[in-house]
Amino acid sequence: MRIVDVRFFPDVPDRWKAGKTIIGISLNNQVSKCSPALRNLFDWTREHRGAFDLLVGDYMNRHNYQAFHAASEAEAEKLAVLDGRNATARLEKLLNECGTEGVSVISARSLYTDATFRERLAHFAGVYAANKAFSDPIHEAIGAFLARKLEVIVNQDVRRHCVEYQLEELVLFELLAEKGYRNLVYAGAQLPIMKSIVSGAMDGISDFLTALNLVEIKFSRTQ
Repeated sequence: MRIVDVRFFPDVPDRWKAGKTIIGISLNNQVSKCSPALRNLFDWTREHRGAFDLLVGDYMNRHNYQAFHAASEAEAEKLAVLDGRNATARLEKLLNECGTEGVSVISARSLYTDATFRERLAHFAGVYAANKAFSDPIHEAIGAFLARKLEVIVNQDVRRHCVEYQLEELVLFELLAEKGYRNLVYAGAQLPIMKSIVSGAMDGISDFLTALNLVEIKFSRTQ
């Protein structure tokens, strides 16, 4: 797999903000499962930004286990945490092989313990319920995601988990922004709601999220 396209949001090529850079690692992303592709991702980020850290999207993955695998809440949490541990071990091994030093591998689960997490989540849930301009991009992402899961019977419970997944991600990104991260790199499409927020189309939602710079990196499956 090789990098074939890079896009910035806001749409300013080669725009980087002062502050730290973090690469989002989704457990269900094909790039995240491919060591050569991850090496390319790390090299590109280091070349264009320098130092970076990694965010392993583990704990929110419990929603996928509940929505699509009929797992109980307790079982889904256990599986998500295990997936995160395994992914972290693979990433740390790869970083050692790459000779990359000083990279922190952050578990999303660790951010859920922040004392303000529930308050922030309640804020985004309230905006989602009251603001159609906010909820529409969330539904857009859900529609695209579910369209790829042809075998899934979509019901309200499935949609609820999909909404909660995105709202929790917004809290995670806000917490990271507050900790000084300004550049969020991802091998794939960034969330439509995040693109809307960083573009300035949604003033008053979150000053921390508005301050972020998003980078989408598209990979080709061919060599």
